[in-house]
Amino acid sequence: MLNRSKHANPKYSSQMINVRLTFLMFLGLFMVPMWSFAQDEGPNVAAQPVEAVSDESLVTLAEAPVIVELFSSQACVFCPRADTLFNDLIEDDSVIGLSCHVDYFDVRNGALSHKFCTDQQTKYAQQLASGPNYTPQIVINGVQDVVGYKFDKVLAAVTGARMSTVQTLKLTKGQGGNYTIKLPADITAETNEFRLMIYDKVKDVTIADGRNKGKKMTYKNIVSTMKPLVAQNGTLTFKPEIKPANAGFVVIAQDSETGAITGVVQGRL
Repeated sequence: MLNRSKHANPKYSSQMINVRLTFLMFLGLFMVPMWSFAQDEGPNVAAQPVEAVSDESLVTLAEAPVIVELFSSQACVFCPRADTLFNDLIEDDSVIGLSCHVDYFDVRNGALSHKFCTDQQTKYAQQLASGPNYTPQIVINGVQDVVGYKFDKVLAAVTGARMSTVQTLKLTKGQGGNYTIKLPADITAETNEFRLMIYDKVKDVTIADGRNKGKKMTYKNIVSTMKPLVAQNGTLTFKPEIKPANAGFVVIAQDSETGAITGVVQGRL
């Protein structure tokens, strides 16, 4: 449901977002040649999805997801609208959302920021030639960046991303908290890099200082850990350091040069 605190934009609701996404997807079937996102457009990533598996304590998402990475800040006056829109987008199970708070622009008290968020945003800026870092920025499937509070452009970009596919990786949980991912043949360590991101449970926060002081925010999928993973013999093996505050994790495979996401899987704890 839409967060209707005083910072939210009352024009839009979760239901409206779903209707808009459905309409845009329908329209796209007949008007694919006419889609044009100007500087926000990125290259398509085409691949055949593979089935994800789950066990009793893990739920993996459906095939062909859209990965939405939001770079945000409590200090940014435009970010509350983007944070609220992000929360609504991830109500759709086909959208995997990660909210990463940057450390170059932040509040002094109650910070949610991490240097690795700034580093990842900087890497995208280089790969996408998107210019200096800014907030709020949304990067979709690693290939397209959009100003995070521009509702129509974000929805158009998400809809456009559904026309290309990202492989859903096969995640298996073993004993002792260990996980393995058997990579498909076309996602190799020679051309891809891999990262693990652990995100937290919902946080209800009153911003302590800065231009948004006093605003009550609900933050979802805030990334608290990001680590590189190394593939050996076509397999990723890892043991995430899970803490009580964590809600789940995401593993992303992406092209080492372009940043295009080639595979993903989400585990919910």
